[in-house]
Amino acid sequence: MSSMDCGPDASSATRDVHPGNEAATPVQAAVGEAVAVEAAAVDGAEQAQEQQPEQQQQQQQPAGQLETMHAKANTLDLHSFIAQLPRDPIQAHFEVAEHVGKGSHGTVFRAKHRLSGTPVAIKEVTLTHGARPREVEHLHQEIYYHSLCNHPHIVTLYTVYVNECHSGTVYYFVMELLTGGELFDRLRSARRFTEADASRVTRNITTALQYMHRRGIAHRDLKPENIMLSHKGCDPWDLKIIDFGYARTGPMTTPLGSGFYISPEIIHAYQSRMAYRFVPGRPAPFTYHTQTDMWTLGVIVFVLLTGRPPFKRGQRRWWEDATLRSSILGTRYRFKQEENVSREAQDLVGSLLRVDPKERFTAEEVLLHPWVVGSPELAARHLASPRKLREEEAADLFQQVREDIHQAREQVDHLQQADATKVAKASGSRMRARMERRRKQQREQNDAGSKHAKQGNVPAPPQQQQQQQPPQQQQEP
Repeated sequence: MSSMDCGPDASSATRDVHPGNEAATPVQAAVGEAVAVEAAAVDGAEQAQEQQPEQQQQQQQPAGQLETMHAKANTLDLHSFIAQLPRDPIQAHFEVAEHVGKGSHGTVFRAKHRLSGTPVAIKEVTLTHGARPREVEHLHQEIYYHSLCNHPHIVTLYTVYVNECHSGTVYYFVMELLTGGELFDRLRSARRFTEADASRVTRNITTALQYMHRRGIAHRDLKPENIMLSHKGCDPWDLKIIDFGYARTGPMTTPLGSGFYISPEIIHAYQSRMAYRFVPGRPAPFTYHTQTDMWTLGVIVFVLLTGRPPFKRGQRRWWEDATLRSSILGTRYRFKQEENVSREAQDLVGSLLRVDPKERFTAEEVLLHPWVVGSPELAARHLASPRKLREEEAADLFQQVREDIHQAREQVDHLQQADATKVAKASGSRMRARMERRRKQQREQNDAGSKHAKQGNVPAPPQQQQQQQPPQQQQEP
């Protein structure tokens, strides 16, 4: 099993509280203590449940119900856990209904458990026979670390079926079905969004991060596309974190992230790797821990409050965008006065967007912040982030249409040039073929004439005949 030590930056109970928390009222302080006590009680119940024998937990499950692999994952290491994944055909247990979508790592289907009738989502990931061992290891780590997480705001992974096919090995991730869509899609369509709603969204995300970080697991790819809402029409902000493809434990060195959500640690890891890439005996690479998720949380909170990203970026990828990297390392962002963001919310964002991970707020400190704890005044502070996101979406759509038109014109020009070149080449080819046929016919005629002349079947050409005929004697009168 991988080490669960997440480094010194994971401990936060002994750190001083940010000065912004000093303004908390007695009611807010009491609520904050209640949140901390409730979190401790929940963790204690979860630890007690994880310590129960697996057979006892199976006896508590009703017959035919869909069970999770959480208890088994907590008692086995990674390799033992992967070896015990079910290998029987998935069609024997689930009835696949329809195709839902396709992501970067696999295809998702809607299905139903045959015994219990529970609706589920099944993600299909295929590893070909030529897959590298590193790819197999990364997929196994995703399965294992996701199975270790059992939290109301993390999508449930029930089980994973491993089937063999002619092209390779197919992994079927049986997960909780989420029908509420992505977080920012719901935010764009919201008619009313207040700081109370933003505070609740932040609290739900932070509780999930607190659960993972206490187990030493870093998500590393936290972004709005990986935050889904449970269902439509119920709790509007009941969200779930998905996609554990980059989740790891212990000190990490690989620079992974998405867009302007990357943390300064990711940039330092990339710079360290590139600086000593070809140096013999290079020093140890730059390492980072779970605090990288807290920086990303600060970026998400900023977008929730303003409807725009905090850092400027170009059209290139983040490791090629020097402007984005310098903006992140310099924390060059600001709130506009017309955005009507409270001082408490700005204080929380400032506590999360700190370059030094040791000074950055942890999940425990975020949950105790007055803005996250909440107050009645937050419900009266309306935010313009839904309108901003809709305008940005329209601008992106317009820009995409312009790019599509420009690309279509370039494609038409390219096709026209290709057709002209093709016609010229075809004309030249036809001319060369015609001349070649003529030469061939001439050679065949010459060869045939010479052959028959040697055999005496036909008279030789006139020139040859005059040269070959002997001089005729004059006839006497």
